[in-house]
Amino acid sequence: MLNSSCQNLFIADFRLDQCCSTSRKLLGPITGSKYCFSIVVPKDDLDFIPIGFECFPFSRTTTDHEYGCGRENESVQQINGHTSFLDLSIIYGANADEGAFLRVLKNGLLKSEHRLGQKWLPRSTNITRDCDGRVNQNPQLAILQTILLREHNRIADRLGAINPHWDDERTFQEARKIIIGQHQKIVYYDLLPLLIGEDNMKKHKLIYTSKGYVNDYDPTIDPSIINEHAAAAFRYFHTLINGQLNMFNEKRLNEGGIRISDYIVRPLILENRRTSFDDLTRGLATQSMLAADEYISREMTNKFGTQPGDLVGLDLIAICIQRSRDHGLATYNDLRQYCGLPRANCFEDLLDVIRKENIQKLEELYKSPDDIDLLVGGSLEKLVPGARVGKTFLCIITEQFIRTRKGDRFFFENSGDIGFTLSQLREIRKASISRWLCDNTNIKRIQPNSFVQISTENELVDCNDLPLVNLKLWKEW
Repeated sequence: MLNSSCQNLFIADFRLDQCCSTSRKLLGPITGSKYCFSIVVPKDDLDFIPIGFECFPFSRTTTDHEYGCGRENESVQQINGHTSFLDLSIIYGANADEGAFLRVLKNGLLKSEHRLGQKWLPRSTNITRDCDGRVNQNPQLAILQTILLREHNRIADRLGAINPHWDDERTFQEARKIIIGQHQKIVYYDLLPLLIGEDNMKKHKLIYTSKGYVNDYDPTIDPSIINEHAAAAFRYFHTLINGQLNMFNEKRLNEGGIRISDYIVRPLILENRRTSFDDLTRGLATQSMLAADEYISREMTNKFGTQPGDLVGLDLIAICIQRSRDHGLATYNDLRQYCGLPRANCFEDLLDVIRKENIQKLEELYKSPDDIDLLVGGSLEKLVPGARVGKTFLCIITEQFIRTRKGDRFFFENSGDIGFTLSQLREIRKASISRWLCDNTNIKRIQPNSFVQISTENELVDCNDLPLVNLKLWKEW
């Protein structure tokens, strides 16, 4: 997974101009610096060459060798700026110092700001610099980060009222444990079945029908993030991004929309008017995603990261392909063979999972099936029934979430001193993304599963009719 620490981005600031100028002109060989791996725009490109773009800046991911961790003759390993677990390090921080900085250190709360009658993420202490732009990368991510912040503080407030004798640390840790448990339940039981198939998850024992503990922690499993997952397979879901973000009122009438490219790293749209946050949040639960296929919105391939007045931006998919090359990922042919498909000796051998017209395009771009980038080949595979990915990416993503679950001794369905009581676990299993949205916005009606569009099987209901985690079971007598 990409390093998103301040240190890595600081290095990147002075690396970028060593090979591709701010006006997108090549300054020298793309390998002129060991940190430089700029993307050269092909001479026949119809979007970027006519306006004078010769390259896109690209700096290599920080590795263990730069920290003196790797041996000289060993291959490098990229450094992950976050933890490998589903522990919400995106809001709690990846280490003790980050965690302490994000806390109020009173009543178990995370830092927030109060505006427009709502609680918001705190503003950066240095608005001219962005240590981790992923929070503000686009309005939808900013919404989810804000929801998580509000949910933590909502739970902490409630726990403090139930157990007034608890100090800040106890309240914070219990609230953190509850929201992480909810998050893990939502990811594994509500979201992943839609992406990699419910039958597939049951087959690999990623979800269970048990009403009790599961206790499938395996200390021999390495829970770290697989490079092929982070830099290729999971990035396939960029194909789902809709470049137009619609805004809906409480009656689910469209109130207009915004282009996602106009608000990359500019989240203030959420506060443009009193209802903007709620309207865009309803959009997340109402608007359809794009199809899982080989097509990507031009908002991602031509307008990514634009600034006001820019004719074009960056190409997110080109950046993803370059990132996979930077990380030295195995090829599509290698991974397809690893995942049980026969190795392709010629392009025609790809017909088992890739359509003929797409194979013809691959022949134009690559000399051999052995040259095909993992992200490219995997993205062209026919979808596995019940899933939103082809066989190779299904194999990689499934393996990752096996490790993420079974390699985590704190996973919410494990018992023991670190787990929930059985009655508490049953409450955690009631959690849903829909309830989160209801409890932390002004939304009054929503469908039970907000990952799925509104339909006769998933109709709008009053928020009060959704299951609620009963925090009274955390009362300590």
